[in-house]
Amino acid sequence: MLKAISDLRNLGAGSVERQRLRPDGSIVPRNAFTQPARNRTNVRIQQKIPLPHRVAIDVMAEAFNVFNRPNWTITTQEQSPQYLKRTAAENRTMQFGFRITF
Repeated sequence: MLKAISDLRNLGAGSVERQRLRPDGSIVPRNAFTQPARNRTNVRIQQKIPLPHRVAIDVMAEAFNVFNRPNWTITTQEQSPQYLKRTAAENRTMQFGFRITF
């Protein structure tokens, strides 16, 4: 019976141990990869506006990664063609919201 290359120990697709075992039988050391540093500044502004009859409106504005610093993630799957290369980044995002309390 042939085993799938991605599951050398037959432990199941989501197993952490499976991800550490290389096809040559060696094991990737635990904590062997260091992701790049994260530089994020998040800001939240909130204002409560009271209304008659114990009703209030909260208005909120949030900004994530305000200075738009690149926060890269590298791929650590050795089978991937993107191995140890930048694959994703978090960009500046904002959201606005409100809440009515009564």
